Amino acid sequence: MSIRTLIYIFLFIPIIGSAQIDLDKEYGYEQLEIILNKARESNDHQMLADVYFKLAEFEKEKLNNLNQAFEYYTRSRDYYKIVENESQLFAIDRIIINKSMDAGLFSESIKSLNKLESNLNPKIDQSKMILIYADLSKAYHGLGDIEKEIYYQNLALELNKSEGNRLIEMELLLARIKSYINIAEYDSALYISNNVMAKAIDTEEKEIACEVLLEKGHLFYRLKNFDAALDAYDEAQIFCNSKPYNDERLKLYKGLAQTFEAFNKYDQAYLFSSKYAALNDSILNQERNNSINNLTYKFSVKEKNKELKLLELENTYAKERNSQQRRALWVLGLGLAALAIFLYYTIYVYNQRIKANRLINVQREEINTQRISKLEDDIKINSMQSMLEGQEIERERIAKDLHDSLGGVLSTIKLQFDAVQSKVKSVSKIEEYRRAHRLIDSAVDEVRSISQNLQPSSLENLGLIPAIKDLINRFDGEGYPEIDFQYYSFPHSLNKMSSLYIYRMVQELLHNTIKHAKATEIMIQLTKDEDELVIHFEDDGIGFDPNKTRKGGMGMENLRSRANYLKGSITIDSYPGRGSSFLIHIPYEHNAN
Repeated sequence: MSIRTLIYIFLFIPIIGSAQIDLDKEYGYEQLEIILNKARESNDHQMLADVYFKLAEFEKEKLNNLNQAFEYYTRSRDYYKIVENESQLFAIDRIIINKSMDAGLFSESIKSLNKLESNLNPKIDQSKMILIYADLSKAYHGLGDIEKEIYYQNLALELNKSEGNRLIEMELLLARIKSYINIAEYDSALYISNNVMAKAIDTEEKEIACEVLLEKGHLFYRLKNFDAALDAYDEAQIFCNSKPYNDERLKLYKGLAQTFEAFNKYDQAYLFSSKYAALNDSILNQERNNSINNLTYKFSVKEKNKELKLLELENTYAKERNSQQRRALWVLGLGLAALAIFLYYTIYVYNQRIKANRLINVQREEINTQRISKLEDDIKINSMQSMLEGQEIERERIAKDLHDSLGGVLSTIKLQFDAVQSKVKSVSKIEEYRRAHRLIDSAVDEVRSISQNLQPSSLENLGLIPAIKDLINRFDGEGYPEIDFQYYSFPHSLNKMSSLYIYRMVQELLHNTIKHAKATEIMIQLTKDEDELVIHFEDDGIGFDPNKTRKGGMGMENLRSRANYLKGSITIDSYPGRGSSFLIHIPYEHNAN
């Protein structure tokens, strides 16, 4: 353990000991790891939910790793579901929906938002309703449905009158400004802009003020009121300074460049266009060369026109002497300019076609690769399913043979021994006889145990939950870890194959943990979450690296194959020295009778 980690442990003992985490506070990654380990040790679902939420925020905000953040959000949601924290469930659902909107999935986002809205009480959950209406407005904006966008803005603004949240009000009005500009309602947009600007200054919301001024500059530029546009952009520079690398600064540089160009102030236009290109490169890291080339080309054309005008002024003093030469220069200049434009657009179109063809070829290769991979996976899954079904059939046959054949023979031998003892009383005093009698009893018990492991009768006679309890009871005693078995709303009636496969997965996890993990505590949870069955298995053992496990290991392959057979998924969270966690999701509709 490093000195740095020891310092973190020493400094944050109060946080860990209280079994709480402040969602409004920032934590370092090492701090969150320490809290996560403590939460696992104490099996504190609330703390696990909170720390996974903070890990998701850290991955998103600090590392910009959206895929890992989304995975942590999903784990956090599972634990919040267990502890019934509706507020955090709502927050995570909105995060996931907004991620879908960022990906352009506006129709799917609208369906999810409508589902969230249907679960709320408009009189009690007004603040949540405001956020949903604001998100619906954003989604319809993405679809280009201005009418519904404004409709949901009005609903949110009306509800917000009683809530009095000024920040939400300003954000909604800012969206309204953009809507009015899109439908050419410039007077209304300008009126709202002045209103929001006053509120932003009053509340010191610099980012809102920056966006309002940018929209005003855009509006005035559309109206060709370049003086007012320049004033708005100049004032925006004061409020947009706090974040030098964001989209607002990008819009500001673009607006200033366009406005100075309208004034024919090409030097200043070039200056801000250069800033725009550099900032665009730092944010998007794409199309940098095209932006610089376009800017250079425009500047060179402007410079050439200035030179031609200067030449025209100088030649006015000798107009009669060189009029023919001047016409030739004009024709030559225009011809070169036309030729340059023609060549530029020819090269541009050619490059675009090449890029499009490359993209199409790459997409085709990816599709073919995915198809091949899917076929390979299907073949592998079918093979494993056949193997697993064959295993179960062979186990059932062996179990019956052991019980009916060998078990019957051993029982008969035991009866014969008892008969000898009843006839010859003195034989029980012979040590070899007593030892043979005990060996026969052990053999009968061993055959019964092996038969039970191969084909558990309690699963068929009593059901899945009692069968798992019976399985756990076999590991009750000294030398075995403490096993905590919990089940919530789990259906007792499942089809035979689903029950058997779930039983085998739990059995596989138990055997592997007891054999390899050196754990002292094991937690098993079976729950039903809407249309899914959830199996959660955790231990405090030595852990392992899932990426370095032996690919040919039949234990993990059997586990994954059984999950795939049930059309489910399995997520493994384990690190060496920090225990293991297995989370299995199985669609319930495929398993219910």
